[in-house]
Amino acid sequence: MTTMLKASFSVGWSQADITPQQPVFLAGQFYARISEGVKTPIVATVMAMQSEPTETRPGSSAILISCDLVSVPASLIERVREALRQSLPDFDSRALIINATHTHAAPYAHDKPRYEEQGQTNDFPYTFDLPAMKPRQFLDFAVPRIVQAAEQAWRSRAPAGISHALGHAVVGHNRIVSFNDGKSRMYASCNSPDFSNMEGYEDHSLRLLGSFDEQGQLTGLIVNLACPTQSDEHSWQISADYWHNIRSEIMRRHGVLALAQVSAAGDQSPHNRFLPNARMEAEMLARSGLSVQEEIARRVVSEVDRLLPLMRLKIDRAPKFEHRSELLMLPRRMIPEADALAARQQSEELRPEYEGLLAEFAANADLRYDKTWYTKATRMRSVYNRAMTVQRRFELQKSRPSFPVELHVLRLGDAAMAFNPFELYLDYGMQIQAWSLALQTFVVQLAGEGSYLPTARSMAGGAYGAVPASTNTGVEGAKRIVDWSVNSINELCAADRRRFNVPRLQKEPQPGLGLQEDCGLLEIQLDNPRANSSAAIKAVLRLGCWQDRLYMSVLVEDSLHFNQNHSGKGLWNGDALQFKLLSVDKEPLLHLILAGIESGFASELLEGDPEALAAARLSMTRNEEDSLSFYEAVLPLKQLKLEGPEAVFRMNMVVFNDNTGQGQDNKWLSLDEGLAGGYHPDLFSFFTLQK
Repeated sequence: MTTMLKASFSVGWSQADITPQQPVFLAGQFYARISEGVKTPIVATVMAMQSEPTETRPGSSAILISCDLVSVPASLIERVREALRQSLPDFDSRALIINATHTHAAPYAHDKPRYEEQGQTNDFPYTFDLPAMKPRQFLDFAVPRIVQAAEQAWRSRAPAGISHALGHAVVGHNRIVSFNDGKSRMYASCNSPDFSNMEGYEDHSLRLLGSFDEQGQLTGLIVNLACPTQSDEHSWQISADYWHNIRSEIMRRHGVLALAQVSAAGDQSPHNRFLPNARMEAEMLARSGLSVQEEIARRVVSEVDRLLPLMRLKIDRAPKFEHRSELLMLPRRMIPEADALAARQQSEELRPEYEGLLAEFAANADLRYDKTWYTKATRMRSVYNRAMTVQRRFELQKSRPSFPVELHVLRLGDAAMAFNPFELYLDYGMQIQAWSLALQTFVVQLAGEGSYLPTARSMAGGAYGAVPASTNTGVEGAKRIVDWSVNSINELCAADRRRFNVPRLQKEPQPGLGLQEDCGLLEIQLDNPRANSSAAIKAVLRLGCWQDRLYMSVLVEDSLHFNQNHSGKGLWNGDALQFKLLSVDKEPLLHLILAGIESGFASELLEGDPEALAAARLSMTRNEEDSLSFYEAVLPLKQLKLEGPEAVFRMNMVVFNDNTGQGQDNKWLSLDEGLAGGYHPDLFSFFTLQK
């Protein structure tokens, strides 16, 4: 057993404390905050994974690191990557992926401008030389600790299986309020008489992926939430925010490390003070006696406790594990000339005040310790600097209209992960999840330098996070990220799609071909394990091709047969067969439901050419003595556009079950996922007509 597991998949975990003990700049606000001690430690949590090569697929590896930072500087990634190239020669450092939790009370770590390859090192993120650790000094402190944790996780890998789960915990809320005039504002009050709606959706999904040892014991946990970590965003103390509470409670209850991931959440926030229920939310929190961070942890960990027993029911001991990454060029979001001119005018108006602050600071060294002074001064400096940045970007886009970003996807059994460096608005994450072939897709934002990536809807509303100065790329860049992520995941999953050869028969089958055991038909059991399978029924599909017709039958063992439909519409709500044929390009060819109802046989055409239906031979018979239902369809290839040698089509089918006469019981057998329980044509099997 141990040998088999070692040859398939192994996992290691580790964690490093990256909390500096001297004052640092706290990132996340437009004014300088110099830390005044430590509220909770900040950490880097590491999960190392490796699959060994087999006869059918190469081995793969990845090291995931989650850091309590507002975002991940490119220099941090490269320094860790370079160190691991030296210390872990058996690990491909290109598979190092570092994401941030987006806490707004962690050290400012960006030592260079974001997305500017030739940017200069900047020791003074707020211009003034204040008494705090410089960004590069923090990196000098943190990088060796992160590297050591990565090395420890890699070298401590042990045979493991994985399991994942989906639950729900209310943490994030859409933070952008829309008004009747079409404009929107972040954190605006819903009490306004002009309030219209929240600009976008909320995702309360809690996604878990855990590793389990040979005895089935949990060894580590990935926790993925669609909410940035900023419930304590104005703190003057170093803090991991609510992730500290979540991780600590998981460690207390389950004895394992938890790696934090933030899903697409660029327009989300844990704050609820601006929402319609704000007053009652505050009332309930006060009654509980908990802090915001404790309440969030209570919700999350309670759901973790519920999900873990379910995860143990399905542990994949040899998951298919693959990694793919690419340096993708994205178009810069262009600064309009009018914006650049307005920014120039603003900076010229502010320049005397700004230069006056610089002169005042140079003349009085004690001001660097005056919290009131430097808070006001750096807030003004941020307004001035933002205007200067708009002008600089306007000039930069002329010579460099695009910039590179690093994207990653992982396939982990029937789950997938898609990483991007932005504060990705929720809509884009939902697109990736909706179009992915994986059973569950973890979207991970801020696996890089950050900046907002808003939707067209939000750009039109003009809220913070959606204006050109707040973003480096726009809708076209988001589309490229979504398309690359989905295509990469689906290519890694495509090998799982089943392919069948439909035999050419030597003689024409007679009616009742499904009952014949020796006529040379392809036989497939309908037993897709992910369907809501009912033990009460069994079904087998038989297929063959004779001249210009496709012969198909489904034999169902079902002790009770009911379909109370009288109109011939909605036949699915009872014992019935539903099947759908698609072209290779996923164009519908024929979509039918067959059923036996009180008045006899009925069929319902959902999609397809009525001429193809008219030329088909369809039937359903029932043998009560043997508890058998027999569906048969003889379909014309010409009308289905499947003529020619080795024609290929996609197909899926579902056998619905009704044991009571009250309608189908939401349990079924299917050929594949993707027809009942959520339509997804990419999950259909392929069928090739043999020559």
